[in-house]
Amino acid sequence: MRSKADLKQSDFGERLIKKFFSRFRLPGTFDENELGKQSAEERVFLGAFGMYRNPATHQPPSIFDASQAGEVLIIASHLLRLVGLTEKVVVGSGVSGARSLPT
Repeated sequence: MRSKADLKQSDFGERLIKKFFSRFRLPGTFDENELGKQSAEERVFLGAFGMYRNPATHQPPSIFDASQAGEVLIIASHLLRLVGLTEKVVVGSGVSGARSLPT
């Protein structure tokens, strides 16, 4: 997310996710009628970060069996795939390769 959105190393955690989704959207979420979906995609990433990434950094391990670890890897893999599918948001621009949001 950081490299795709050209964010700084000082952008991490919730700040990184919020900045990323202010610049990128998943296909099908550019229409103003899709505001709920836009918000939901950001919340999915915030939830995964809060549930898996942040505690893993600051607390003793909470995943103790291979089955549970596999489930977390599947979630992480899916989220990484979604990051790869996102398209740059350019408000009011006709820039080729970018999707414009309604102004």
